[in-house]
Amino acid sequence: MDSIDSFETQEDFLCYLMIYAAYVDFDFSSEEKTLIAQQFGQSTFDKWHRVFLSKGDFQQLKLIMDHKEHYIKNSAHKQKLISMLNQVFGSDGDYSKLEKNQMLFFDRLFSL
Repeated sequence: MDSIDSFETQEDFLCYLMIYAAYVDFDFSSEEKTLIAQQFGQSTFDKWHRVFLSKGDFQQLKLIMDHKEHYIKNSAHKQKLISMLNQVFGSDGDYSKLEKNQMLFFDRLFSL
């Protein structure tokens, strides 16, 4: 079980965040898994997926909140992130109400 509480790179942070987002509708689809693994590489995906699964709900969000200011420093970073989240949410062909609400949450969470 991985007990990692920090990210080494922005790519690590983004990969973890995409995994977090993909779980918001309680269905981590094969399309979402494939998209994230293709964007970040299989080993990075596997590592951060294990970390995600090793944490409870509060710890999962806390890890993002503790590092968001370090990795999202300007509007360009935020726009890249929003675009990536939209890709994940739409990858399984079902952009659910839960995902839309989560996007509103992310938009506020990452406000600069």
